[in-house]
Parts: sequence; structure tokens; C-alpha cells
Amino acid sequence: MLWQVHGETKQLPLRFSASGNNTILAAPSGTNMFVHAMTLIPSADVTVKIYLGARCVADMDLKQYMTYSNDDMPGMDGQGTWECKTGEAFIINLSSAVSVTGEVSYSYIDTRL
Repeated sequence: MLWQVHGETKQLPLRFSASGNNTILAAPSGTNMFVHAMTLIPSADVTVKIYLGARCVADMDLKQYMTYSNDDMPGMDGQGTWECKTGEAFIINLSSAVSVTGEVSYSYIDTRL
């Protein structure tokens, strides 16, 4: 198990429906952001792409009410699945206008230390 070296883990409920890029969070200046866990539930079939800034890190086809869940790996508690560098945004792209709900768990680490 790793020490939780990142800041306090925060949860953010998700609810969006715009096609194209949906900016969820951005890493503030002087910090990196770690996404620890995420759940997505679409109300209809949709292709979902996850971006960290301009980098596409996931591309998946979700069916109506199919739950996508990503969590810390066993033994890696506190280690983020994805890392947004300073100024990068965590973006979820939808192929069509579909209502999506869920939650994301994230934390920041100060890169100026």
C-alpha cells in the first residue's frame, strides 16, 4: 500500500449531457491533479473518450445504463489512475448529446515543493 502523498481526496458528482468535450476539472497552476476513481452511467448508447488535456487515455462504447467504473487498484490505494499536469483539464467527450451521471474522486499535489 502506498502512502497517500496527494492532498485530500475529494468527490465530485457528475451530471452532464452535451455532445463533444465536457471539462470536468482542471489542474490549477502549480499543481498536478490525480483522478483516483470514476463512475459513469449513460442514459443511452454513447462513445466516451477521456482526455487529460489533449491526450486521449480511454475510448469506449457504453450501452444504455451500462455502468463504467474505475477505481484505485488493490494495493495501490492513494495512487491516481490518471494524472493531469499543471494546466491540463480532465475532459469527458461524448459522441452525442446523452445524459450521463456518475462521480469522480480526485486530489491535487503541489508541484512547487
